[in-house]
Amino acid sequence: MTVIGMTSNERGIPFGRASAVGRWSPLALFLVVQAVAWTGIPAMVFGAPQSNTVELALWARDWFIVNYKHPALPAWLLGFAYDLGGTHLWVSLLLAQLCIAAAYVFVFLLGSDLLGDGPALLGALVLPAVSHFTVDGLRYNHNVVQLPLWIGFCFGLWRASRSDRLPWWLFTAAMAALGFYAKFTMGLVVAFGALWIVLDAEARARLRGRTPCIALLVFVVLLIPIAVALGATDFASLAWVSRESARRGIPGSHFLRDVGTTVLIMAAALAAGLTVNRLPPRHLPEFQVAVDRRALSFLLLMGGGPMLATLAMALVAPMRLEWAAPMYSMIGLLLVALLLRRRPRLARWARAGLRHGVLALAASLALLAGHAGAALEARAAGHARKSLWPAAEIAARFDRIWQAETGRPLRIVAGDSWTAGVVGLMSDGRPSLFTDLDAQRSPAMTERRLEADGMLLVWTDGSSWRPDPALAARFLHGREAFAVGPQAAAVTVDYLLIAPGQWSDADWDRWVEDNGTAESVSRLSASDVKRLQRTGGRAQ
Repeated sequence: MTVIGMTSNERGIPFGRASAVGRWSPLALFLVVQAVAWTGIPAMVFGAPQSNTVELALWARDWFIVNYKHPALPAWLLGFAYDLGGTHLWVSLLLAQLCIAAAYVFVFLLGSDLLGDGPALLGALVLPAVSHFTVDGLRYNHNVVQLPLWIGFCFGLWRASRSDRLPWWLFTAAMAALGFYAKFTMGLVVAFGALWIVLDAEARARLRGRTPCIALLVFVVLLIPIAVALGATDFASLAWVSRESARRGIPGSHFLRDVGTTVLIMAAALAAGLTVNRLPPRHLPEFQVAVDRRALSFLLLMGGGPMLATLAMALVAPMRLEWAAPMYSMIGLLLVALLLRRRPRLARWARAGLRHGVLALAASLALLAGHAGAALEARAAGHARKSLWPAAEIAARFDRIWQAETGRPLRIVAGDSWTAGVVGLMSDGRPSLFTDLDAQRSPAMTERRLEADGMLLVWTDGSSWRPDPALAARFLHGREAFAVGPQAAAVTVDYLLIAPGQWSDADWDRWVEDNGTAESVSRLSASDVKRLQRTGGRAQ
């Protein structure tokens, strides 16, 4: 079946260039410059990664497949990247940009199959209007890793459903399985993919062969480890999703408003792209494209279906807005396809070239300048934002404190995930994270390990978790201050130093096994901290 019909033999290649260089150069320019800028500038402005990135970095130091929050693929990738490039801020920023760039490439490849190169590039270059494809590059997390896997699955499914070639079916199965290892919301697009195979006659016809069966078998085999690990955690991550939605989700009306606003901004960016093509110099040959009905159906189902389903669920129960991040990836292509379907005469203008790449890049860099400028202004004003904390200095100082007391490298850092994470991130000892002294959240922690390695327990006045005063009184304690910016805003970190050999079975029984969740732990008040500071040293 012909996906698109054209009166020009150029297949939408911008400005009439039919070479591979001409096909990829606008997108390549955009992606390379964006990656360099969004990696280099934030690395110079900020002092620490975002909280999710810090948590992932420390999770990666202990093997797991799924924990109480998420599957492990983003942590694995970040740990591997740190092993290659060292534990530096630019590493996580570059890794986020690589994920975003891969998503753009898959959008372009899918759009080229469905609409032709020029319209596909236009549909891809409206994505800077979505913060998940720009600002999210500052916070490497599960949503960012899921972006290329989501659209990669859709691209593979389209290619697979047009042929019986085993490589494309295996590629689709691999994208689907890897998506589950990134985030469980991948199940939504996989479900719509299965629906597409059932509803589409050409795709359904492939089921008579053995190729889809082999791909399904591979998919199931790849999911066995995560299914076993999920059962071993008593499905804690699914329970966490429910609690997180209730605690931090937004009502359905707000969800609908925010999604609608983003789509309108994308539509405005598309209109701007059409207008640019009408500006001189105009060297666009006549170009006609008829969007195939099957291609439009695919975009509607796979591009719009998951978003509409999420909106429907948000009307029933609160939802986290960022969980819709990968669902925007095909909206640009869908808008272009709907435009061409309704207004075929606009085909001459509904394509992108080098000038569109430059304009998209300008929009992306303007967003970067805004965030970098806001951070510099906050630093100058003495506002100690988390991203401005001097992570390298914090790690180095606590390494010296630990080394002076124990003579050993720091192996375990405990506390809330942000404070403990930023202390341990760049530590030479590469310590593991013991979140809130909760063994369920940190299954790699054992009595023997704590007795052998000890731990540094840290918190701040604003921490979500603090130790019980009785625990804090038993061990060496102190407070360290770190300056942020020219106004010398101070970040103060309190700590308990529990040296190797000091932790006992009784301590484990009292402070860990009965810990429960972070919300149930008694917390050290500001007056308790001051009292400990007055007594100084080790409790008598």
